[in-house]
Formats: sequence, C-alpha cells, structure tokens
Amino acid sequence: MENKKIIFHIVSTLICLVFINKGYAMDLNNYNKLKIYSNKIISQLSSDWKIIEEKKDVIPFGHYVEPNSQTNLGIKFKLISNKDVFMHWEDENSIKGKTALAKESLQIWIMPKDYNQSWKRFFIMKKPIPAREIYSDDIIQVYAYPSHHVSSIKIMNDTLNKKEGVTWSWTNSPHQTGKLSWINWENDIINILKDRK
Repeated sequence: MENKKIIFHIVSTLICLVFINKGYAMDLNNYNKLKIYSNKIISQLSSDWKIIEEKKDVIPFGHYVEPNSQTNLGIKFKLISNKDVFMHWEDENSIKGKTALAKESLQIWIMPKDYNQSWKRFFIMKKPIPAREIYSDDIIQVYAYPSHHVSSIKIMNDTLNKKEGVTWSWTNSPHQTGKLSWINWENDIINILKDRK
C-alpha cells in the first residue's frame, strides 16, 4: 500500500513537471515590454539586494499550464539579499545546531495580462505552494515567491555528510515564515509598478 502511495506521488510530480512550462514563447517585442517593468524594480533595489538570475518564457513557480496552451509566457528574475538563512540540523545523538548555508531570496515573475493557469491545476496532487499574485494592471500580472537561495549545494552536502543520521530543516527561511528583511517589499514593488513614468 505504501509503495502505491509513493508511485502515485511520483507520477503526480512528473505530470506537473512535464507540463509546467508549456505555452507560447515571447517574441522580442513582448519581451521588451515586460523587461521595462523588471528593470524598474531592479533599478530601485537597495544595496542589500542584487539580481542573480533572469529567465524568459517561464510561468510562476507552482503554476500549471497545459501542453499547447495559448497562454503567453513571461520573465522571471531572482533577487538575493546579504542576510543569511540558517539550515537547522540534528544528528542521531540529538545534538542540534545551525549553519548559514543560504541567503534570503525573492523570485518575481512579470507575466502578460492574458496569462492564465489551467483549471486542471486543481487536480494535481501534492503541488507546491505557488507563487502568488501581488500586482496586476491592464498590461501585466506580477507574481512573487519569498524563499532562500543555497549558495553552494556541494557545501551543503558536505555539511550534512559530516554527521551521521542528521535531519535538517530551513526553519527561518522566508519560504516558511513569509517574511524578508526587506519588510515592505510587496508595497514597495506595487508602488514602483504603479508609477508609469
């Protein structure tokens, strides 16, 4: 019975992954339109934050779009701050500790106004908590996802491998708390995007 549950969850996850990024790719004109908005946000970041990644032809994290969908795709960029996020761990001898292995992060998706998820997303079991909409107007929709960015997977694995039977978690990650050191990030981004100048 347990094996059937595991297989079910694996199949559900694979279905989500296979279809997660289907849709119409952007032409250069549409890309440039969306890029104007991402540039506005990036240009007004404080010195504590920086951009480390940008991708196009994507949908927000945890969203579902069917194959051959007519919805248009958007752009994503990832910001990280200089604030550490700790991995909390406990070994087989109940010794506990924490190690700074990540930085807090904020992923933002700028999507065209006609972007839509499929209604079939409700049938995907064990789907992750999705990026949520924080802003929309007559041109764009904006989604965001606070979390953490692991600087080095190798260093993280080395840290875990040094201890036997270790369990770990990201207790203070913005993914868990929903909070960033950039306290008013959502209102700040909304105000930046509302300014059409």
